[in-house]
Amino acid sequence: MTISATHQELLHNIHWEVIPMKNLQKQKAFIPAGEPVSVTCSPVKGLNETVRLTEEFRAKGHPVTPHFAARMVESREHLAESIAAIEAAGVTSLFCIAGDGEEPAGPYADSVKLIADVVEIASSLTHLGFGSYPDGHSFISNDDLHTALFEKQSMIEDAGLQAWTSTQMCFDADNIRTWLEQERANGLHVPVYLGVAGAIDRAKLMTMGMRLGIGTSLSFLKKNKSTMGKLLGGGYDANDLIGKLAGDAERLNISAIHGFTFNQIENTVKWRHATLAG
Repeated sequence: MTISATHQELLHNIHWEVIPMKNLQKQKAFIPAGEPVSVTCSPVKGLNETVRLTEEFRAKGHPVTPHFAARMVESREHLAESIAAIEAAGVTSLFCIAGDGEEPAGPYADSVKLIADVVEIASSLTHLGFGSYPDGHSFISNDDLHTALFEKQSMIEDAGLQAWTSTQMCFDADNIRTWLEQERANGLHVPVYLGVAGAIDRAKLMTMGMRLGIGTSLSFLKKNKSTMGKLLGGGYDANDLIGKLAGDAERLNISAIHGFTFNQIENTVKWRHATLAG
């Protein structure tokens, strides 16, 4: 297929999301050398495993953005220890999200409260990201999502850090475009990483889906059955979504792709290579 220059640029700027679980051991070797890695925070493995994997990927030369899930942080001291560990590994970018735990493990129930302490504690972080929801959220109202979006942007920038937001999975380009146009008009100016599911093997995804609770992306699917249906229904190609939005990327400041690999990294890397090869 022939793709635009902007489409190619976005494909060259994928941040590979990985989930702390057993099958990552074999799949992580397929991440291209030196490319950005985003490590989720698993309710099963906990924040400490996210930190460990972050240190491992940093040692291999990858720029790494760990995910700190608010509900997985046991205390402010636990947060401070975790920040110190990633900063010692040379990490400058952190992504904050509420997380999937039903009950908070400590004092943080949402990412707003978490970010407030992160910006006080961190000493060498330069970039801080947060989630956004073009398709809405299962149990948070659109008004609350909108308020939190701008609260996070202000908190991060007031602390002198660079902010960005990564969209949670949405398969409707028109919805993403309309949502982002509205929020840009309202004053959202941070770069957007477009959340895109990679080259997903349906059988493997179904197997993982039976073990929900292992990562933010899979829990999202549990809450959004229509999304699961689109992925499992066949005919899915991430290029369809990227292609429909590439023409708006500069205007709407869509600067990168957050690649939901579901640890199917080999397939997704092959898909990208095939696309760029034409």
